[in-house]
Amino acid sequence: MPWEKQFDVDRALDRAVETFWEKGYNGASMQELLDRMGIHRGSCYATFGGKADLFRRALRRYLDTLEAGVVERSGEGRALDALQALFDGVVEDECARSGGPHGCFLVNASLELDTLPEGVRPLVHEGFRTMERAFARLVRRAQAEGDVPGSVDADGAARALLGLMSGLRVLARTGADRATLRAGADRARALVA
Repeated sequence: MPWEKQFDVDRALDRAVETFWEKGYNGASMQELLDRMGIHRGSCYATFGGKADLFRRALRRYLDTLEAGVVERSGEGRALDALQALFDGVVEDECARSGGPHGCFLVNASLELDTLPEGVRPLVHEGFRTMERAFARLVRRAQAEGDVPGSVDADGAARALLGLMSGLRVLARTGADRATLRAGADRARALVA
């Protein structure tokens, strides 16, 4: 009879995501990961591989939910309002988070990219492309609704929005106050005008 896992793989991976998100790849020890995941070393290696493999799986899991999260947050209303709501959400999420802000897992990973294991760089690039495409869709939708001029380059605006969002997440991670984050988030509409 084959060996069966005695733990919830998805739950353990979610806890690995949380740990890497909070501490980064280099800041999270293997023992801390095991403790947070609630599993033994042998189970971790048999299921996820080593720390580098676990990090890639955790980042992949995060990326798989990234676009869905943007779509969910963008809601049913007008695209320009949805776009602003995404940026407002960053401010609220970061300022309300218990234990202080910890930015975005994707942005945090990009900040330590040179020290991350092989195979992470393409995942980080994929995540940023996903976000850029989501912003471009929102800009095009706002154009179709007549709230953004048709002359606006949707792809260029999406890149600018991605830069603003990433910058806000970095500022949040460094402990910027609500007023600073709010000032940045309030510029989102101006980037598509």
